[in-house]
Amino acid sequence: IFVGTLFVTSGIGKILALDGTAGYIASVGLPFPEVLAILSAIVEIGAGAMLIVGWRIGLTAGVLIVFTGLATIFFHGPSTWSDPVQQLMFYKNFAIMGGLLCLERWSQPV
Repeated sequence: IFVGTLFVTSGIGKILALDGTAGYIASVGLPFPEVLAILSAIVEIGAGAMLIVGWRIGLTAGVLIVFTGLATIFFHGPSTWSDPVQQLMFYKNFAIMGGLLCLERWSQPV
């Protein structure tokens, strides 16, 4: 529930600041920033909600591992570490991906 809430609130924040989100996406050179901003909000809200209700946790955690990994590479990679906040975000995302990996593994039948 806690991990899902993190993604839902992040997705809602992206929708509430869609122009800023698109601008941030554009600042790293990704194409179609408006489309990517909307898609990322949909993924975060949808997958976060799926974790909260416990539906398809393994699949959902896998999708969020990939999503978080891509966000980490594009927005918080070592090239951004002159800003200590970006370095912290990089490691925070790794911790989130570790938690998602545990959810993915624990949801599999033994």
